[in-house]
Parts: sequence; C-alpha cells; structure tokens
Amino acid sequence: MKRFCLISIALWVVIARNAAGQDAPKGLPSLTIKQADNVPAACLPIHNEALPLLGAAVGPLDGEWPPEEWAIVRQPSGKAFILKPGECITYGATLNGYRQEGGGHPLVAGATYEFIVRSGDKPSRWDEGLFLSVFCIEQQADGSRRILPYVLHDDGTATYPRCGRYIGWKAAPNSFIPSDYPASRE
Repeated sequence: MKRFCLISIALWVVIARNAAGQDAPKGLPSLTIKQADNVPAACLPIHNEALPLLGAAVGPLDGEWPPEEWAIVRQPSGKAFILKPGECITYGATLNGYRQEGGGHPLVAGATYEFIVRSGDKPSRWDEGLFLSVFCIEQQADGSRRILPYVLHDDGTATYPRCGRYIGWKAAPNSFIPSDYPASRE
C-alpha cells in the first residue's frame, strides 16, 4: 500500500510537470502564490472548498520525484491536514502525520519552480484534487529575494514574472517577455 501511494503521488507530480511545460493546461486549478518569511506559500483560493491535503511539493518543472527541494506526503495512518479557503501551506512546512520526501536543497534565485498540492484521501485520477502554480525567485539589489508568480488567465495566456523563463504558455498582452520566449509565439 505504501509503495502504491508513493507511486501514485509520484505519477501525479510527473504528469503535472508535463502539463506545465505545454500550452496552458485548461481547467487545472491553480493556487495563489505569496511570499511568507522569504519562502513561497501556496494558498487555496477563497472560492474553493476546504480540502484534505494528500501531499505537497516544490521543485523545478523538469525535476524528478521526489524533488530535491521539498515534498511532504500524508502517511496512511496520518490525519489529513485540512487546507481551508484562503489558507496557505509554505515551502518546507512539516505537518503531523506527513513524511518528508526528498528535500534539503535551497531554492535558487533566477530559477523557475512549481508548487503542487494534491488533495483527497486516495488518488483516483491524476487530475482530481491537483492544484498547480508556477513561480520564480527574483534576486533584489539589496540581497533580498522576491517570490513572483506566473499568472495564468482564463483565455489560456499567462503573465510572466521578470525572473521567469518561457514554460510553454503564450504571454498575455503587456506581460514581461522572457528572453527565451520564441518569436513565433508573439
């Protein structure tokens, strides 16, 4: 059972990473990315229902499972943490009843990462209960860092942050255009 749970969670992370690298995945719920004590926090939008947390992870879009940065997975006997509308889970969080997977590598300025949250008691389909948001880390002149989200719009375009790289989404009008953005997409 433990192995099945880990394989299922690893599968949804891999599929989410593949979806993030393609044109904007329509219908995939996103989280609101904020900065909390210099780390990213993924917040459940206020219009969503509360959800039992199955797992969460932060890693590069093209990374492996478990991510070297951070991931937590609920233990079979662990009580689910309930993420309520407007509440956030922060990068590096430790929760009772959850096991840390991977982890230990710090987030790098200039890099693009995904924050994934998976809800539910048992994985059934990879896209059920899956929330995904993308962000990058901008290094400031004073040495501080800013967590900047990619913002996906209803029309399938995205607003890229200044520290962002092209991830397959068409840039929204008036968006920052990453240096690796293909000329054919404009």
